[in-house]
Amino acid sequence: MNRDLPVFPSALLLLLLVAMLVWYFYLVPNTLVKGPTSFSMDVEGQLWVKAHEDLVAVSPQGRVVNLPDHGIPSSAGEIIWIAPFTWLINKVSPQSSWQRMFAKPNHEWMLCQYRSKCDPWRQKNLSMTGPSHGLSLNKQVLISHSPGHSLALFSQAGVGLANLEKPLRFPNDLVEIESEIWLVDTNHKALEQIRVEGESLQAVQTIPIMEQLESFGGYQEQHSYPIKIAANGDTRWLLVGDGQLNNAGVYQFDAQWKAQDRLALEYQGEVLEPLDIMFWQQFLWMTDAKLKKLWRVDPATGQVQPMMFPQIESVLARQADDIAKAKLTLWLGLGVFSILALLCLIWALLLSKPASHAAFRRKTGKLDLTEKVAQRQAVSEPLAIPMNPWFDRLHLLQRWALTFVCLYVIGALGYFALKYPNEFKILEFKVILTFLILVAVMLAATVLAFRKPRWSIWVQAGGIQFKNQQGIEVTSDGTDIVFHQNALFCQGQEIPLQGRFVFFYHQDLFKKFALGILQRGQFLEPGKYFWAKVKHRHLPTLVQGIAAVIMITVLLISHYFFDQ
Repeated sequence: MNRDLPVFPSALLLLLLVAMLVWYFYLVPNTLVKGPTSFSMDVEGQLWVKAHEDLVAVSPQGRVVNLPDHGIPSSAGEIIWIAPFTWLINKVSPQSSWQRMFAKPNHEWMLCQYRSKCDPWRQKNLSMTGPSHGLSLNKQVLISHSPGHSLALFSQAGVGLANLEKPLRFPNDLVEIESEIWLVDTNHKALEQIRVEGESLQAVQTIPIMEQLESFGGYQEQHSYPIKIAANGDTRWLLVGDGQLNNAGVYQFDAQWKAQDRLALEYQGEVLEPLDIMFWQQFLWMTDAKLKKLWRVDPATGQVQPMMFPQIESVLARQADDIAKAKLTLWLGLGVFSILALLCLIWALLLSKPASHAAFRRKTGKLDLTEKVAQRQAVSEPLAIPMNPWFDRLHLLQRWALTFVCLYVIGALGYFALKYPNEFKILEFKVILTFLILVAVMLAATVLAFRKPRWSIWVQAGGIQFKNQQGIEVTSDGTDIVFHQNALFCQGQEIPLQGRFVFFYHQDLFKKFALGILQRGQFLEPGKYFWAKVKHRHLPTLVQGIAAVIMITVLLISHYFFDQ
């Protein structure tokens, strides 16, 4: 259907489609089921689990702490108990769905007390981008910052005391086992034993976990990155995930961190996906990312049992109600937007007119250069085959589009390197190299776009002549021309004729006066046409070929010879 649509209803239709996408991504996070997620242990030895907006004590009569009542959003992370009814919590902001769409959330440590609002815990010192984990010691607190690749010691008042000098790579969980402090150094695939002496930190021992797992018969190759630790005396359990920290498994170790077993976490034929683990009251407790439940595992038998207390059931029921309301709002909004978009489309079609560009397309659409010409019409004097008037505008648009994209990529890469230097430092070499190659290619494409000559075509009595703005002229009777569907090559020069959808020159005149001359030459498939240019040492083609070889070689070298 070739019709010209009116501007206003068409623009309104596009705005409605954009609004639908924004509405969808605004509400989708509120429709996800989270269930119980993470554990924490208070100073009195009570296990707590975070579920939806609440912190729930794991017992039939356990207390419930509603986090929003304390000024904490439901997306809060790690919890560290430092005194009875007092805890530190890693608050996640921004809180709104709009901000989640466009801004990287900031993580702030807050000091909370039961039945009172939470206050910043030295916010200026401890505002962190990305998740943090902590461990309460005697009047001190250890904080590991995963994206910052750091471990720091603070007083309970939030005063910074010391930083671990040893390089880390996405550190995670911190636990104290038999007076020993252990840190999970996730991307180094190791455990670090940490010693705290006064106001100083020291790494005293490194356990390469992968060596232990690979020597263990029950190891699964997808499990490469340690995440969480649980312990009971000389028995330790380690939660190990894949490269995305998903699809985790739980492995049992002895006191020397020798792998002994992998727990078969199944319930009624369903394989569980552990999310967090904690040992408490002779059982290993676990949350999962698949069934969204609280589980109790018997370490002796491996039996897995779902545990559901009235408080947790109430929390999850409230979460289900919130999710149902969010889904209803989501689909009602999408329905309204869809109806309005359909009405705008009908409105636009009713006001539309027959397409004025139909004739334009007939004149500018692709030309079959192999179509036989019975007899070329002769000319008595040189005849110019004019370019279509929009070609210069198209060429200019291409130039500036390439320039914009190139500057955007360079700017985005530079911004990332300056804003997040730690994250940039730990990027795999091949990733950085790929970005640099991309930038180089885009720079080269931009330069070539600005240097690309504009050719004019003249038909003469004896043949055809090509001229460009750089003063280069090529005259031929057609016999030395090789061509394919989009361009021709003659005497070391390449002249583009058409793109994917349009012919660059006046189609009728070209077909009438020039096509017959062109067909005196040889038609080649794209591959043979490329090699014909290479044989004639066409410089841009040689540069493209060499650049492609260099790119592939460099990427292969970076993949096979550098650490990933």
